[in-house]
Amino acid sequence: ELARRGVAYITLGHLFYRGIATVAPAIPYLSERDHELLLPQPDEGLTPRARAAIATMAEEGILLDVSHLSGVALEEAFALLDEIDLDRTLPVIASHTGARLGSQQYNLDDATIERIAARGGLVGVILATHQLADGCSETPGDAGGAELLFRHIDRIAAVTGSHRHTAIGSDLGGFIEPLPELPSAAALGTLREALERRYGGEDADLISSDNVKRVLTTAWRRARPVRG
Repeated sequence: ELARRGVAYITLGHLFYRGIATVAPAIPYLSERDHELLLPQPDEGLTPRARAAIATMAEEGILLDVSHLSGVALEEAFALLDEIDLDRTLPVIASHTGARLGSQQYNLDDATIERIAARGGLVGVILATHQLADGCSETPGDAGGAELLFRHIDRIAAVTGSHRHTAIGSDLGGFIEPLPELPSAAALGTLREALERRYGGEDADLISSDNVKRVLTTAWRRARPVRG
């Protein structure tokens, strides 16, 4: 029914465990230890309901968004997709996250970024100070919001070999403290200009719009046969 109504992707986990999939701590300024104490969850990654959802999404041409998933859930999700889609033609996206430059489990490590790229997917970089500043030796104000963002974009490009697997995930209007330079969607035009100054027009187009359009037009609503 969701596919019939045009849903493009589904995020299986969000902020705390809801009986579907376990998640990585992502609440700003709540330590990962406090997250474990206040919002306990089982050791498993995907529940049977999550596995059924992923299989049905593949059948119906809905993309999987792995944002928020715990490390265990990520491993199980990719393993399941490898069983379902042996040729790895089904893209995976992480709609609003970052590269793991520090210790936050919410941000993606290099191996996960590589697996997303191997499936032709995308990492949407979140515009949240809390996630982007992790691993930054300077204070966010000293580093500058745009510079924080560029560090994550650069890391994704270093891992994947190009800017073809990066997008702007934003999460503006969500549960984040936005970068000072990008307080709302009204400022996204200035972000496009900053991307062009940093990376040139072609890569700025890829990051700001073309990568998303490519994934949606080639993968969304393209049903895959489910094996087994």
